[in-house]
Amino acid sequence: MKTSTARLILIAAVAAFCVFTLFFSLRYVERFDIETVEIKGGGEVLPSVIAQGEALIGKSLWAAGLRSAASELRALPFIETASLSRRMPSSVYAYVAVAPPTAFIAGKNDYGKITSAFIISSKDGGCYRIDYADWPALKGDKAFVSVSEDYAVMLETAGPDQGLSAALSVLEELSSMPLLNYSNLISEVKYAINYGGVFGQVTIEMPEIDASLRVAENVSAARIAAAIAFIAEKQGRNPVNFNRGLDLAVFDLYADSLVERNRVEE
Repeated sequence: MKTSTARLILIAAVAAFCVFTLFFSLRYVERFDIETVEIKGGGEVLPSVIAQGEALIGKSLWAAGLRSAASELRALPFIETASLSRRMPSSVYAYVAVAPPTAFIAGKNDYGKITSAFIISSKDGGCYRIDYADWPALKGDKAFVSVSEDYAVMLETAGPDQGLSAALSVLEELSSMPLLNYSNLISEVKYAINYGGVFGQVTIEMPEIDASLRVAENVSAARIAAAIAFIAEKQGRNPVNFNRGLDLAVFDLYADSLVERNRVEE
């Protein structure tokens, strides 16, 4: 009995040694070096995901650390899930699903050029700076909030202040409203810090109707939507006012008495 048990243990040990030796040897067989990485995920593949996939090319299929690579992808604030698997003899298949951000923020310089890009993650609500290469695919045709370069530096370390959070909240509400018969009416909300209040100053850009609306008080999204409706109607009644390719017609929520004209209740 003891002899049989010892023999089985020996056989198991030899088998384990052979498997380990084979696996270890395969790491150095050129035939198993990764040549292609196929990435799927139900949408446009993001440049940062492509870059991580390309980093695997040339490594051994048996030594590439696919679990670690998948964990790195899942750690990104805009990735919901990621899994990687081997495809013999020299390929990796990756499934990567995006977690659509709840908001987009861009830092702009004095010339209006975007110099930094941020998202509000739907995974944890945090504000994260992202590679600008990922910005177009993630944002699509959604509106975004723009801030100054200096504010963007603070945003990266401290996150949105109370004023920007209020502006983001208003944009989210407006985005969920059927604002007339225009598609993607709002393209951008320019935010500037208001040192005398908590809301900040925002300018809502609406290039589709060649207009922008300034708001400097913490008012409801319903009141802003009513003002936008009035502006769109006015611009539509006066097509000669449309300035395609020129500066937008500027309206002010209070200076132009837009709230009073629309009789919107508090």
